[in-house]
Amino acid sequence: MVEFLSSNFMDELKPKKPQKKTVLAFGEGEDEKIFLRHLDKSYCRKDKVTVASSSAGGGSPMNIVEKAVQYRRGIKRDAEFVVLDTDIPWPDEMKEYAKREELELIGNEPCIEAFFLDILASEHPWKGATTAKCKEYFATHCKHGYFDEDECARIFTKGVLNGARARVPALHRMIELIEQGFV
Repeated sequence: MVEFLSSNFMDELKPKKPQKKTVLAFGEGEDEKIFLRHLDKSYCRKDKVTVASSSAGGGSPMNIVEKAVQYRRGIKRDAEFVVLDTDIPWPDEMKEYAKREELELIGNEPCIEAFFLDILASEHPWKGATTAKCKEYFATHCKHGYFDEDECARIFTKGVLNGARARVPALHRMIELIEQGFV
């Protein structure tokens, strides 16, 4: 008597594809979203990691974290982080909520433009400057005075980003999470 192998048995013999890691990269506003998507394009190994990125469109620190939790739509990813400014103090309640939700908070002191200037090792005296001054200084690096996807790619080449990783821990952490998909 000849027995046929079931299709379930054959499926078990096939080598299984390793599961892709998943990452949520969430930003405070549009500039953060543009930058996070640029990091995704530049560093994500699409065969190993899937990155979802978006932004809250501004708001209070608590509001931004709440929007990140809403954005996940019940899907918990392997790594989740939120990039937000520190010019408005982060309430303890927000930090505790982020910890409960397993969201890593990455702060820009005081704003995303200061973070950008740090990456660029800008000659402007931006360290310790106000958010308004940092925005003014960063605008001088943009061809038309504003930041969009094309400007992001022009300003933050992979060479610039790689050169800044050792100097800018927050940048290194974002890239690490996007590359590897785990904490």
